[in-house]
Amino acid sequence: MRPSFSTILLGLMLAISSLSLADSCCEILGSTLPGKVLSPGSATYTSLNNNRCSPRSTSDVSVAVAILSNNNCPFAIKSGGHTAIPGANDIDDGVMLDLSYLNDTSVAPDNQTVHLGAGGTWQNAYDTLPSDIVFPGGECGGTGVAGVSLGGGMSLYLAAVGWVADNIRNFEVVLASGEVVDANATSNADLYHALKGGSSNFGVVTHIDLETISTSSNTNSENSSVPIPGAIYVAQVVSPAYANVTEAVLGNLVNFTLANNDDPLASAQIIYQMASTGDSTVDVIMTHNDGISAPIIEQSLSISPVLASQNGVIDMSTMAAEATEIYPDGYRDLAATYTFVNDLATALAIQNVTEALNTELQKEVPNMNWIFSYTPLPSIATQQSLNRGGNILGLDRKVEDRIVLFLSPRWQDAQYDGIMYNATQTWYQRVDAVARALHTNDDFLYLNFAGGFQNPLASYGNGSLDFLRGVAQKYDPAGIFQRLVPGGFKLTDA
Repeated sequence: MRPSFSTILLGLMLAISSLSLADSCCEILGSTLPGKVLSPGSATYTSLNNNRCSPRSTSDVSVAVAILSNNNCPFAIKSGGHTAIPGANDIDDGVMLDLSYLNDTSVAPDNQTVHLGAGGTWQNAYDTLPSDIVFPGGECGGTGVAGVSLGGGMSLYLAAVGWVADNIRNFEVVLASGEVVDANATSNADLYHALKGGSSNFGVVTHIDLETISTSSNTNSENSSVPIPGAIYVAQVVSPAYANVTEAVLGNLVNFTLANNDDPLASAQIIYQMASTGDSTVDVIMTHNDGISAPIIEQSLSISPVLASQNGVIDMSTMAAEATEIYPDGYRDLAATYTFVNDLATALAIQNVTEALNTELQKEVPNMNWIFSYTPLPSIATQQSLNRGGNILGLDRKVEDRIVLFLSPRWQDAQYDGIMYNATQTWYQRVDAVARALHTNDDFLYLNFAGGFQNPLASYGNGSLDFLRGVAQKYDPAGIFQRLVPGGFKLTDA
């Protein structure tokens, strides 16, 4: 039974910075939902704002969205709040809907799906559900369920089952009118397809039903069934980022990306940390999702010298928690991404321009730390997506092995913000020039890694973009999620 608009809104937080239209919305919400609206000026508001408090049910969101839409009040939607773009999950002179209390989790009786609140983190999902119920989700535990899913969603199981979005059987969505609908393969199928990479352009997603891996048939490149238990074998090597080490690491990465098509249970990530001290390290993280090592893993760890290494069997909860430690709080940060065709010469050239730019900036920006990573995107991942009905990312326009880059510069002092904004764009321009010169550039920009200056929706291609615009017009004809929700990547800007 669907919640009615008269349901009492619990814990709605209003983020309002000055007397404006937002104050009118605040008054309407306060009179409609007495005692349930928090306004500036109270100790409770300040405390909750600092601690990112949230509404608590789909019906809460339904009531709030209807009121905000009807009164043309700007608002922001926050799930995990992990996007490093101003305004993406907060707003000045508007209402912030922080969904973090929508963090319920459950397993279907047949164990074939998990039901996840869209405002929860992936860490919460991994911690609260049985470890033998395996499903694709965010690799960093602090990321939000909705954000990862609506951007496509990379996971350790990318080669085995495709993107996170490919494995979502149902989205529960609050439309601009406040109506709550299901979007799946048989109901609102166009909206369902658009949500698999189309971000927050159509409504507020409040829950997802995500297919589990432990009860599904996953196929490798030879179309044989591949069972995946809950255990994850992890091997990690940390080395100084010397030139000869980088050549070996990136050579292994290129070989891994190709071999991943034959062993889709494996995953890899290469993370460079370029510290303000001038010391740089490269962290090679390999996993195999059947709990044991494999030749593809061992071949990728042939690196010397080694500063530290470890291997063992863990579950996804532990893996996600450890990944979060790489990105501690307390810094100013940005993001940018790039995708190129799997090629060693390109990888080495990109590494060179990245290190050179970092060296330039270290002279200008104190206490700066660049985190820079490579993630394989083998062609089998695109085939897995197509096997599951496809998504909106546009990768099937050219099925090939790719590598996805993620740049996350971090610093501490706001006076250097302008320098860092410009530097992030400079990095993208230089990397793009390198790849184009080698004819290995690729259009795709992974939305969840993208910077505010980038246009990931347009990178999906004209066909996908036209489809997304049509779906937005159908389900949000007044353009509420374009006009009143300015944060994030908008179709009007694509």
